[in-house]
Amino acid sequence: MNDNALLNAPAQDVIDELVEAGSVRCPELDIDSAYQIEPTEVDQQYQQFGERYSRHVTRFVLVVPFDGEKDVFTFCPDHSTTVRPSVLQLNSEDIRLAVDDPPDDPAALKQGFDNQIATIEKYLAWSRSQIEAHNQQIVAEVPVLVMRRREQLLATRNLQAAIGYPVRRRKDADTYARL
Repeated sequence: MNDNALLNAPAQDVIDELVEAGSVRCPELDIDSAYQIEPTEVDQQYQQFGERYSRHVTRFVLVVPFDGEKDVFTFCPDHSTTVRPSVLQLNSEDIRLAVDDPPDDPAALKQGFDNQIATIEKYLAWSRSQIEAHNQQIVAEVPVLVMRRREQLLATRNLQAAIGYPVRRRKDADTYARL
């Protein structure tokens, strides 16, 4: 934001814009809207007695929509376990979970998806507490920083005006820059 825009805009508008830009929205999984896509077959690699093998297995995929910022899924919260979330694909509005070579028992297959969701929810809960602290810090610090910067700019302009030499206006000085 240029100096003129900062000085000409209402302070609260500048503060609101910066708080919005600096805040983070932790994703919320929408489990009730989750759905399956058609099962596919994939090659699964494994190693046995030093030999590498490949076999064709069935893959079930569960698509779980979410609301929030996608990048949070890639962050490492300050808490963690050895069991990290496993996501087949992370998209802008959903995550895709997979179970390869599933058991023939539907309850066991559902439990496999539920376990993955529970692990993701645990990591999101840890991230959420850090995000809330970050957002509170932004709300507390931005108004002070904006007011301090405005005061610095005004002090500089007052000092410049007090020197006694005329200030040459730029040709585009009347152009208004919107925040």
